[in-house]
Amino acid sequence: MSMNSTGGEVDMQFRAVFYCFSSFGSVAILTNIILIAVVCTNRVLRQKMILYMFLALADLVNGIAYLTDGIMQLNDYFDYHQLDDITVWDCMTTKPWPVLYFIGGQVPVVTNLLLASELIIASCYPTLYRAHWRYRNKVIMGFTSWIIGAFLIALAYVCAKLYKDHLATPLCTSYEAAGKRYGIFHFTLLASIYVISTTLVGQVFRITCRAKTLNSAEIRRQRLLLIINVTSLLFIAVPTFFILIEIWTNSESSALMGGLVYCLYALSSTLNLPVFVIFRPDFRRHLLALITCNRFKKAEITQTNSSKQKVSPATNLTKKSGE
Repeated sequence: MSMNSTGGEVDMQFRAVFYCFSSFGSVAILTNIILIAVVCTNRVLRQKMILYMFLALADLVNGIAYLTDGIMQLNDYFDYHQLDDITVWDCMTTKPWPVLYFIGGQVPVVTNLLLASELIIASCYPTLYRAHWRYRNKVIMGFTSWIIGAFLIALAYVCAKLYKDHLATPLCTSYEAAGKRYGIFHFTLLASIYVISTTLVGQVFRITCRAKTLNSAEIRRQRLLLIINVTSLLFIAVPTFFILIEIWTNSESSALMGGLVYCLYALSSTLNLPVFVIFRPDFRRHLLALITCNRFKKAEITQTNSSKQKVSPATNLTKKSGE
């Protein structure tokens, strides 16, 4: 986002952007807390969707990053034209949101790639998958994505230390917070991996649909992952390509336009919950059960049991008279 403009117009643009950050961040936090709660409170869903829970945790961190960034920047937006640039090391050590942005961006993309890898194994080697793939393997994959994310964060601190005298704007965006070279690496990583994982999942889905060898549940699982990857491609990879083009051509968009592009990242962190509600009946049923606190289900069971108790004596009398 450009900070070269001055005056009330740019102040209004920044205000609008940071209100969007706060709003989308809040929605991302809420939706992912709901998703995690639904998965954690059901044993079957927990076994099936443990990797998606790790993905939701990363999206939750992304939401916290946007909310923190929006609130803290709103308090200072009117002073931007008076603030001097700070070093990238100060960005990484004095601002909370750059690290959260890196976690919320890099861990989901690695998790999506691992989900695509699991899908390939399950589809291409079904016998091997059923015989050896267990819940423990999924947990290991989930922690692996966070370990890789931790390594990338450590790399960000190393880059910030190496280029600690380089200047950044007080916005401390993902592009400049750890140095512009790391920013280019970060955006290139996001865009390329989302393209790769979406291509892999799409190819597997196309082959299995043509072969007609899998049951409807497995097809539904593949379709769900494909939809998640396509939404990530549209809301993360495509805007990232525009950011990279802007970087390579040394052009700068307005504060409002740049902020809206970043808001698409936050929007992508809110979409998994509605996708699961629409395309996973078991998830939807358990979510409704949690919302209603199982009242209707318990009432139905109680009513059924009482009906059986009332019918039983009459049935016995009928049997006796028949005898």
